[in-house]
Amino acid sequence: MYAGAFTRQPDYLQYAKELVEAGTLRVYIDSVYSASETAEAIRYLLSSHASGKVVVATDFQTS
Repeated sequence: MYAGAFTRQPDYLQYAKELVEAGTLRVYIDSVYSASETAEAIRYLLSSHASGKVVVATDFQTS
């Protein structure tokens, strides 16, 4: 898992995961785009209309 500008921070992300699971930290997802829609997702971000996180979902698996 990665945070910020693609810097590997496993301890930080583990803590954030625990907060989300406990309901202490809530993440609002504005919209989800597929990897093939990445350009559209970037255009949406640049339009300043996003009111939450914009997710680009991938279909690859991590081990």
